[in-house]
Amino acid sequence: MALVQTSSYGAAPLTGKGVAPPPPPDAVPANTNVVGTLLVLVADAMVLGTLLAVWWVIKAGSPSWPPPGVRVNTYIPSVVAITAAMSAISMQWMVSSIRRNDQRSAGAALGLTLVFGVSIVTVQWYYLDTIGFGTAEHAYGTMFHLLIGYHLLHMAIAVGALVVVGSRAMAGHFGRFGYDPLKAVSALWQYSNVAWLAILSALFLFSALS
Repeated sequence: MALVQTSSYGAAPLTGKGVAPPPPPDAVPANTNVVGTLLVLVADAMVLGTLLAVWWVIKAGSPSWPPPGVRVNTYIPSVVAITAAMSAISMQWMVSSIRRNDQRSAGAALGLTLVFGVSIVTVQWYYLDTIGFGTAEHAYGTMFHLLIGYHLLHMAIAVGALVVVGSRAMAGHFGRFGYDPLKAVSALWQYSNVAWLAILSALFLFSALS
């Protein structure tokens, strides 16, 4: 005969793997945060796609791209790409740790991911500030700043969201049976990394090959 655990919300059968606590009557439906975030990211990806399309259209109609006298340093963007790849791994480590109720590993992953994120924001800000041309000098400068600024803004938002959600995670608000806000922040973080890959390819890799 199956054992039954009773609570103020009803009864649930006990198993060897444990029992998920019954949700309170006013609980948010599962995956609401994740689905909402994904819908926003889909719309956001359309904005990025539009910016990239404008970049290629202007490039195709320009006799020289970049304009004469413009030199861009690819070292910092490459470092940002490597850092973004490492942050993708550390973010997934954090999500996996929370899923296993491993607070110690989650804390280490949180700290590491925040260091990567803050480093990316700081380095990109420095890069735009010292690049040597502004947004008003030519179309190349306008699109260059827009595309890198797009990623910088998203990473800054992701860092802020991770601080809030990560603090809740360290306070024990999330665990094996519920960590949707963390999954939503992880989706935003990984989208920012993919966006940087697309921007890096457009600004430097494909532009250099064409």
